[in-house]
Amino acid sequence: MLQKLLDKFKVSTKLIFLVVILCSLIITIGAYGLFQLNKMNNTTQDIYANRVTPMEQLINIRYAYARNIVFTLQELKNNAVTLSDAQERMKKADTDITRYWQAYKLTYLTPEEAELVKSAEVVMHRADSAIALERAKLNQPGTANFKNIETEGLFRTIYPVVDKLNALLEIQVSVSKDLLESNNQEYHTTRKKFYMLIAAALIFGFILFLAILFDTKRLIKNLQSSYVEVKELSEKTISQEREKQEILSQQKEKLEVQVAERTRDILEQKKVIEEQKQVVEEKNNDITSSITYAKRLQDAILPPMSLIKQYLPESFVLYKPKDIVAGDFYWMERAGDNILIAAADCTGHGVPGALVSVVCSNALNRTVKEFKITEPGKILDKVRELVLETFEKSEDNVQDGMDISLCCLNTKTNEIQWSGAYNSLWYIHKGEMNELPADKQPIGKHDKPEPFNTHNLNLHKGDTLYLFTDGYADQFGGPRGKKFKYKQLQELLLANAGKPMDEQSKEVEITLEGWKGSLEQVDDILVIGIRV
Repeated sequence: MLQKLLDKFKVSTKLIFLVVILCSLIITIGAYGLFQLNKMNNTTQDIYANRVTPMEQLINIRYAYARNIVFTLQELKNNAVTLSDAQERMKKADTDITRYWQAYKLTYLTPEEAELVKSAEVVMHRADSAIALERAKLNQPGTANFKNIETEGLFRTIYPVVDKLNALLEIQVSVSKDLLESNNQEYHTTRKKFYMLIAAALIFGFILFLAILFDTKRLIKNLQSSYVEVKELSEKTISQEREKQEILSQQKEKLEVQVAERTRDILEQKKVIEEQKQVVEEKNNDITSSITYAKRLQDAILPPMSLIKQYLPESFVLYKPKDIVAGDFYWMERAGDNILIAAADCTGHGVPGALVSVVCSNALNRTVKEFKITEPGKILDKVRELVLETFEKSEDNVQDGMDISLCCLNTKTNEIQWSGAYNSLWYIHKGEMNELPADKQPIGKHDKPEPFNTHNLNLHKGDTLYLFTDGYADQFGGPRGKKFKYKQLQELLLANAGKPMDEQSKEVEITLEGWKGSLEQVDDILVIGIRV
């Protein structure tokens, strides 16, 4: 029947008919193969997007908790990193955790993953709360608070988070493996169908070949050539698929090795940290005890506030050492009707400054009590002589000394005698701020020492005197992190001059804390206010 049908057409028509049919079959088979290849490629991309990428996100979250938060707090506690660097790292860690966690939740989650994500968010919330408590200590003034950071407790809080993240990683690996196996099965099924279609096409072509005989020899050769090309394309596709599977397998092994290495590193670092923590705590306790005892000795040279209020009831002293002990100190002594009071700034701060302050305070006491000198300029001359005499006993070339503002107030006549070494005297009279300039030389070694000048001043009842060191004006802060400066301090004192002295002290302290903010105090701070 087929032969009779073919006899009705010319050879050329038969060839055209054969070509059309075979081409249609080849195009159909090729389209089917490309469709299946595209489908498998999409499946592979889905595996990467929904499984491999989430793995990376979970690993990054775990790294952010362990390294950028807990280890950073430990390094800060050990003074291995600055406060600004630690805050920057932890801020980045917060951003990374939030970004990666939100991205992970947007991927396809199995029911088991969804339940595990809920429980993971609970322990992550606990861990974030514990971290927030420790980070709050960083906003408290003074580096001593860094020693109170509980990194061991944070490790215990972080462990449940790491366990949940590891469980999610295990699910990702398991689901990825199942998807890859399913994809491989689909690939083998597609290949069988593809071969079956090719075989059917060949059989049909062979039947047509028998029908049209020698007229279709050339066409059959073309079909064989096409078959070879299709087979090569199939083999190439198989090779590419194998390469993809090898890449996925290598990535899986690499991830497993990284997880094992990170876990081992964490355990080793924990052991080292615990040992270092014990050593640091022992040394810190010894140092703190010594400095605290030194503070008791330094406090003994400062006049009690009750004594200052007894002789100068309308007055305040704002005294804020940078460390436990300070280089700044205030001094007062009574000599008949005269009240001598001073604000002094010794070289340095902390323990070195405190040692110098003891020498200088002792020189002031000897000058007034032993040598009976009450004129401020002559007092500073004698104090310089005694300080230099003390330091000259050392074999080293000691350059330390102090800047000072020394005032002598006659309680009966309200007459003021004043002298200063680098530190000036401010006084408010009739609502205007005035200044007595200090001599430009310290109490200590100087290239061209000269006698200190004594300034005489007659004040009226209600006028206000201010003695100070440079710590307040040199404090960094404000919106741009710059110094407070003397001009702004004058404006602050003038604006509050009409208030009682205790309220002035509060306003000055509140302004300082607001200006400083979270920045570190740079120097000892001392401001004395006296209303005549």
